[in-house]
Amino acid sequence: MRKLENGLSERTLAFEPGFEVHGEVVCRTFQPSYVVTRDGMLIAFCQGRLRGGRDDDPKVILTSRSSDWGATWSPARAVSGRINHYAVSAYLSERDGRERVSVLSMVDLRGTEDIYDRDYGVMREQSGIDIDAVGRDTPMVLCRFDSDDDGDTWTMETLLGDRSPLNHRYADGTLIMFNAVGQVHAISEGPYRGRYVLGGPVTVVSEGEAVTNYFRNHPQSGSAVIYSDDQGETWQVDGFITDYLANEASAVSVNRGEELLLVRRLNSRGMLEAHVPRSEVRPGPVQRIAHTSTDCGKTWSRPFLVDISGVLCHGTLARGGRRLLFSIPNGSDLPESERQHASERQRGAIYFSDDEGQTWRHKVIEPETFSYSTVGPLNESQYITLYACSSMGQEGVGCRVFEDVWLDA
Repeated sequence: MRKLENGLSERTLAFEPGFEVHGEVVCRTFQPSYVVTRDGMLIAFCQGRLRGGRDDDPKVILTSRSSDWGATWSPARAVSGRINHYAVSAYLSERDGRERVSVLSMVDLRGTEDIYDRDYGVMREQSGIDIDAVGRDTPMVLCRFDSDDDGDTWTMETLLGDRSPLNHRYADGTLIMFNAVGQVHAISEGPYRGRYVLGGPVTVVSEGEAVTNYFRNHPQSGSAVIYSDDQGETWQVDGFITDYLANEASAVSVNRGEELLLVRRLNSRGMLEAHVPRSEVRPGPVQRIAHTSTDCGKTWSRPFLVDISGVLCHGTLARGGRRLLFSIPNGSDLPESERQHASERQRGAIYFSDDEGQTWRHKVIEPETFSYSTVGPLNESQYITLYACSSMGQEGVGCRVFEDVWLDA
């Protein structure tokens, strides 16, 4: 266990940009995730963005390790070859009596083809993606990266057919995109005990609309939860929230595993005005949209509001014992007259609930920039948050460790 001053650590950096990987320079580190092995090894992951660092530029999955609960970190290494992937979500499983570390991520095939100038032999050799096995008209695939030796070596699989929820037709249409942006949560009790769940945004192409081979030709539809009953070997989905209103989401089990709570990011005020009748919920600046499900994501409640910062940034929902946590920037505390040139992604906060998400309190954990983040348990008495130290990852991924005593002070 790490000794903390007043229940909160100083910031360390789990990742810093500026180093070379696969012949290119990592210019941004973004969208972190983490696991803690049963031997106490903290393993972090993030996107390593190359070239210009934009969403459509090449990326790699990076990993870094800490054996002292985040006080110091190893140099970053690449888990993947160059691919155009999106958020990463890490989890642990058991394979033949050994602990496996896995990372799930969605890969844009058109963007990955462009990286290799459509030389599919080189693409297969360097990225592990066989375009003929995947299908040349397939927009996106879920890929899983596995390590059986605490991250020393890695293998990669593309999850195809019934192993993936992508590229299947459902009642709402054909699912072509699921971004694994929320941390994987293992349900520990109740009727779905042992199930892994993961919330995120979806693109569902409506029945009768032609599916193209590029996901950006279609608008994001809303949110969903994918799940696995075999420790992440296969992933499925039963239902979607296709309201076009909110997208990035994170989910956790509540009420002794009887329900899921899903907290979502509002896309924009313009979409709110266009898609929500006056009778529906209308989130204020310190509110987010939420739903519950009693059937693990097949159907969802009407939207309701939770008192969590509404800054347009992804935040992660997690469980630490009986306490729920949510990491999100609180926005600039400048006067409104000075706020127009300030990023909203300031004053990172940990929101917490002791009544299964009905009410929320918060503490500011990072006074400066705090962007795409994850939060959750670190050990038996401490929590961790990892976050981009700039709006889009230009200044590395920060790490802070905290305890209940800090939250409750």
